[in-house]
Amino acid sequence: MNKNKKVFTFKYDPTISLKRMGEEILTAAKIDKPQVHLHEISFNNLEDIMNEAVSPRPKLFACLVEKKPESLYQLAKILNRNYANVYKDVQNLVSMGVIRLEKVKKGKGGERIRPVPLYDEIAFDFNEWRKREPLRGRFEIKPFNFLEKVKILQTTRGRSGIEYKIYDNNK
Repeated sequence: MNKNKKVFTFKYDPTISLKRMGEEILTAAKIDKPQVHLHEISFNNLEDIMNEAVSPRPKLFACLVEKKPESLYQLAKILNRNYANVYKDVQNLVSMGVIRLEKVKKGKGGERIRPVPLYDEIAFDFNEWRKREPLRGRFEIKPFNFLEKVKILQTTRGRSGIEYKIYDNNK
């Protein structure tokens, strides 16, 4: 990975809780050193992080980085998705701090909204899961280009009964 790249991480951490966050805030206040985890959102539930990983938002983000659309409308056209659904996903990414929206003036006093990525890439970190539940060769989670077509390698069920699909972009 290029050290100059800005990466936003979705991290699975089953130990995260409101109580632990409160304790970290108190400790930070006592030692006068903030413990802010910029560039990261942690999930304590595997199902929640998997839902984020398989949502259309990673593909939307990849499209912003690679295609650099000039407007939300152009983004929706590139993704071949309904504008309202793209707008909703964009608002989610804005609220997470992954992208921002810029108003750009266009001719005759109009303006358009341009989505701008604040990071070069996003990553999904399952290291805590691997420590607690070794994969034992069942499957490997690898980064892949969300704009490429992928082939489903394997389907498995988690403890909660949610079905997860394992993808391979090498085919």
